Amino acid sequence: MKELTKIENVVTTEKFDQLQKTVNDQVATLASINVIDETSLAVANQQLSKTKQITNLIESARKELKEPYFQAGKQIDALAKALDVPLEEKVSDVKSKILLYNKEVEKKKQADLLEIQAKQKIVEDQQKALQQAEIDKANKLQIDIVAFEKKAFDTIKGCSTMEDLGQAYKSYVTELPIEYGDVVKNRIISIGVAKKNMLTTPSVDTTNAFNIAYATVTGTEVKVEAKVIEVPAAITAQLEQEKQAIAIQSAPSNIRKTWTFEVENFFNLPTEWLMPNEKAIAEWQKENKESMSEGMIYKGVKFFTKETVVTK
Repeated sequence: MKELTKIENVVTTEKFDQLQKTVNDQVATLASINVIDETSLAVANQQLSKTKQITNLIESARKELKEPYFQAGKQIDALAKALDVPLEEKVSDVKSKILLYNKEVEKKKQADLLEIQAKQKIVEDQQKALQQAEIDKANKLQIDIVAFEKKAFDTIKGCSTMEDLGQAYKSYVTELPIEYGDVVKNRIISIGVAKKNMLTTPSVDTTNAFNIAYATVTGTEVKVEAKVIEVPAAITAQLEQEKQAIAIQSAPSNIRKTWTFEVENFFNLPTEWLMPNEKAIAEWQKENKESMSEGMIYKGVKFFTKETVVTK
């Protein structure tokens, strides 16, 4: 290799000596980085940006020196590479740590979402159970009311004296279970009043009036509606807020997902991919990326995204 002249050597040494300490310091800084939280993530990204600035300075110095001393270019390149290599190694290490941290963040995000979904299911299951209990309660009350009214109506119909009617009033109106409600009470009272008129003022009209009243109440049933059980609004709002809080969490801004592929089954490859023709595969991938899904296998090729750290 041709040795540098004295003047060239001085210029070269001076330029790179100025950068050497900066590189040494930055290598040490990068070596000390460990991405464990948002703060250390910000530091890592900041140092990557600073490292990029340093490598840009190195490249600028290399070009500046190489242009007038073209014959010494190889030697200059070697010096520059000696500076770049340790930085590249540490940058690679830091990027790996960032990607690992991002995977942990995403893993936690998915775990948090599953936890919220589990909470939501528990709440929904409780609501369904309570609602079913209310439906069962309403159905039982409906059956009890139908039986109670039938007995009351038949008893009143069979009363032949006011004394009998008074006893029926006591049994079916005064002692009416409170949960049966005023509608049932009023239906019994209406037929009781018609029976009273029939007993105190016997006539064809009062008899017909009773028969009509009896047919009216026995021809219809009191409809018992089940109480509607809803999930408390506060719980629904809290779960929604938790989901939104997780949804807005995003990967670091310098994390980029790009599509890549690997051959999954050689024998399924079409003829045009047999080399495989990576250019053809990449072109197909570009044309169809909007309809692709993570891990899909098409004609023996598995397509998936790959995360890389972008230094700004």
